[in-house]
Amino acid sequence: MNNNSTLNEAGNYNTAYVTQAGFNSSATTVQNGDSGSSNISQYSDNETATVTQNGGGWGNQATVIQGSHNSYANVNIASITQNGTNSTATVSQDDYNYAGYSNSTATVTQNLGNNNQAAIAQGAQSPGYANTATITQTSDDNTADITQNGQYNTASINQNGAGNWADVVQASNGNTANITQNGSNNTFTIHQ
Repeated sequence: MNNNSTLNEAGNYNTAYVTQAGFNSSATTVQNGDSGSSNISQYSDNETATVTQNGGGWGNQATVIQGSHNSYANVNIASITQNGTNSTATVSQDDYNYAGYSNSTATVTQNLGNNNQAAIAQGAQSPGYANTATITQTSDDNTADITQNGQYNTASINQNGAGNWADVVQASNGNTANITQNGSNNTFTIHQ
């Protein structure tokens, strides 16, 4: 199967689960803080997932699922980086009921913030292909959600303030959405 998995944990109460079924997949999980949790599940071929949780974060949680059961998603890349505390990030690239998701990229970065939440779903309700989603949160109490069910979509959410909420839904093809929130307590929604 030629799958590769690298796990590096330091500190207390760290938990990591890595499951790979398929060929030529790679998973890397690094946790240096306390009470961090990471789950990587890759059921298809040519998947790459990287989760890094370090710093002083004690409540970080990261989950990456690519190419679920009964599908043959491949060549997906997901990366989650959390350096703050109490952060939660979830990346799912496809669903149990569909097949053919591939060439999608998802990136979540949460630095130095408390109680941040980020969720990215690509091809969750209909076939998705070649989608790109990026979420960056650098402050506290932000929530970001990107859902891409179409093809060749690009979505980016950048939250630099505190208490912001952003939601992007792309159900058709060839869309581009960029949200930047520099202030606090802002709400923004884009449906394409």
